[in-house]
Amino acid sequence: MKESKDDEAIILPSLMSYRDIAIHDFVPPPAGAIEDRAARRRRRRIVTGAAFAAALIGASTILLVRAVPPNDRQELISPSSSPALTTSPAGPTSGPELIPTAVMLSTLDLWDSGAAVIDGEKGGWQLESLKPHCVNVPGAHPGSAPPRSGSRERTLKKAGAQVWQVVHRSDEARERLAMEQAREFLRWCPGVTIDGVNQPLQIIAEGFAGQESFIVRLAARNWVFVRDGELSTQILFQNGETLQEMRNVGRKAARRFCHAFTPNC
Repeated sequence: MKESKDDEAIILPSLMSYRDIAIHDFVPPPAGAIEDRAARRRRRRIVTGAAFAAALIGASTILLVRAVPPNDRQELISPSSSPALTTSPAGPTSGPELIPTAVMLSTLDLWDSGAAVIDGEKGGWQLESLKPHCVNVPGAHPGSAPPRSGSRERTLKKAGAQVWQVVHRSDEARERLAMEQAREFLRWCPGVTIDGVNQPLQIIAEGFAGQESFIVRLAARNWVFVRDGELSTQILFQNGETLQEMRNVGRKAARRFCHAFTPNC
């Protein structure tokens, strides 16, 4: 029933329009002419309705966009065109890039002024480099430290004094294991022979910084080990630093670790 009323509403105006433009006295047009004119009116009505709907949607979108903060508009208008708003590029998974330079010791952590920093691997100074000189007790070597995700090394120099540091980063369990293996190394290697002279390796301080820490002494050389969370460091001193000075530097290293990765440190 609804369709016939719609047709009537379209056909009657078409018929009247035909009457108004007839050159002579009005003669009812053929049915085909009426239907053609009605069809054109129907198409115009559909097109007009669609245009009105599109204009209404466009106006609504403009109002909505104006109501959204500027930073969110691009994602609202075209989510697929702005992935940077919702995703971030993946960071490095290995190498020194995992360790910000801010976690490394600075010259001011050691001296007042007149010092220099050399970044890069020097190697050959870490405690485990003593293995060929060990006077070991019976038993198997404890093995090397587990592989780490990232490591960064630097040398700090000042007028005849040098301090070496390496920082490792991995998961916390692996760093705990590395600290334990350093202790195992000392149990396996209680002393070394250098130039025919036996010298003891011993821990001279513990628990002064971070979650775990200790200092190993060999004659004039001292290695400071500190771990906090997923970061650990090994620092070599050989310039006659006092025990208190080395403890203080170890605490500074631990604070750098904490501030870099713990907002509430």
